[in-house]
Amino acid sequence: MDDSQQPLIHHEAGDKLTSLTPKDRLQAAANLTEYIRFARNDLIVLGADLPWDAWRWEDVGTFAKQGAVRGMIGKPIAAELMLDAAFIDFAKAYVRERHSHNLNESMNGHINRLRCLRVLEMALLDVHGCANPILVDHRALNQAATLGPKYFCPRTAYQTGIDLQSIAALLVKKKIIPAVVGYWVSPIANVKPMGNAVGTSGDRLRAEKLPDQQALRALSEVF
Repeated sequence: MDDSQQPLIHHEAGDKLTSLTPKDRLQAAANLTEYIRFARNDLIVLGADLPWDAWRWEDVGTFAKQGAVRGMIGKPIAAELMLDAAFIDFAKAYVRERHSHNLNESMNGHINRLRCLRVLEMALLDVHGCANPILVDHRALNQAATLGPKYFCPRTAYQTGIDLQSIAALLVKKKIIPAVVGYWVSPIANVKPMGNAVGTSGDRLRAEKLPDQQALRALSEVF
């Protein structure tokens, strides 16, 4: 945790110590609480009876740590495999609130957001030891960007970087994190489509997609 995140310490009589949270941090926490409250209580997208406290939302996805539920669909999940307690309500609020802006989006929208939220939670814990969204900064975002390519294919990792930018922009807009964090740009490069590329790389990729000569001869013999 860097110095800007340390609570102020005030010495009282009798050597009694009291932690004082900076005013801007208190306001950020209040803004985060209001964002979650709005998404949970005021929105009805994804169903007025949406089971907010459930770890899995039908037709949306799971609010579990990266890779935690692979092969476990339909089975109960241990509490330690769910997203961190300081992060999970924000994750749910973000999924619901963002969906309210595009009701016709496919389930891929939820899948992409959940992938991004999982690596961001992991990055916050790695960098700050706490997954509270008010701690999202350039260091946490950079760490999340390094995690994306470790878990996802190049194209998905690139999309995760774009989604990280969207989360940072939303947190800035809601005055949950400092405005400067909104200028962060994902370092994950886009994947160039090689199917139409010219040169050696493009030729090699197209050749790899073709059946080999032995397969072609076998096919001709069949007919």
